[in-house]
Amino acid sequence: MNKKILFTALLILTVNSQVLARSKRSFCYDAYKRAKLSMEAVEKRGKYYDTNTNEHKFYKGCRFDIPWMQKTREVICEDNGDLSEIIVPSYFIYVFDGAADFSASGALSILPIANLDGSEGDDMGKGNMNGGRFFLRELRDQDYLNLEETQIQYYASSGFHNRENYSSARACMKETDNYLDYLGKVKTDYKKPKFISLGFSNGGVNATYMQRDMARKSMKRPVDLAFTLDPIAKATAFLFVQGTQYRGEKHEATKRFVNLYQTVDHSSWGNLKLRGKPVKNADLNIHITRESSPEAILRDGAYAHLSMSGSYIVENTFHCEMAKIAENEEAIDSRCVKNPFKSRFSEENQPEEKFNIDHILNLILELE
Repeated sequence: MNKKILFTALLILTVNSQVLARSKRSFCYDAYKRAKLSMEAVEKRGKYYDTNTNEHKFYKGCRFDIPWMQKTREVICEDNGDLSEIIVPSYFIYVFDGAADFSASGALSILPIANLDGSEGDDMGKGNMNGGRFFLRELRDQDYLNLEETQIQYYASSGFHNRENYSSARACMKETDNYLDYLGKVKTDYKKPKFISLGFSNGGVNATYMQRDMARKSMKRPVDLAFTLDPIAKATAFLFVQGTQYRGEKHEATKRFVNLYQTVDHSSWGNLKLRGKPVKNADLNIHITRESSPEAILRDGAYAHLSMSGSYIVENTFHCEMAKIAENEEAIDSRCVKNPFKSRFSEENQPEEKFNIDHILNLILELE
């Protein structure tokens, strides 16, 4: 009996070893193939030569020089080093800017961005960074996330930018999933990372797409936090629907979805009314109004879409949610509990409601 048990155990180990070897060959072949294409594309302003179609195409996926991916290829595929040398980021943050807002050089002037080197240019020739400026600066200036453990990626959302757009983001998500999936087979002790999707305007739609796509069968990696500001239909569709048909929805696997929006904008983009909407099934939908945020919603709503990120409620809600993701108790206490501008929106599943500036002032006086 003991011999049978030993034989069965050895057989299982042999089969598992063979399966892992095949998995390794497949992983390394694909990883190096994509790294080679990425390297070519970086040298040729985003394009590589497709030998199957005999034409140049924009590369979609992760850059070849992301440190933890490079180290993974080196250790696993070249047997050069130890698994302990592979340090997977604790947080993967994807930032989707609005139409005409993406600016590669502008983003890099604020923070290191994993998918950019500055040659990617601007979206629609503008590069206004209305959303990116808010998210990246707030991330830079926060005190609860260790940015050395964080991989930040930044993308265009109009539908007109050919290099770093949603299709590139989605391809990189899948590539990241492949790396993490293989690492899970050989390095079981690494801490599973958290995924965060942030988006403004058209980028809010892409942030919604991300939390949906990450949860699908091809990846099955639920987003830990989706955070959207004034989500509006993409520029390629907006002229036809005027933003009226966009209805974002939280995927059932997404752990938390927070959305802030306004409904009074005019003049932010000519005669178009750029007005966001609630997200279906979101954990939190906060309606930013002139009464609740007079410092951001100016006059009769002129430029409300562009100025709403200046709302104290937007800023404090963002920091509160990120502090929760980081599980930083001190930051949660200061950002969520003791913060007068956040107190009305700090509870889970809190219904949408408004409050006026007098109430805000009273809250401040109560805390002094």
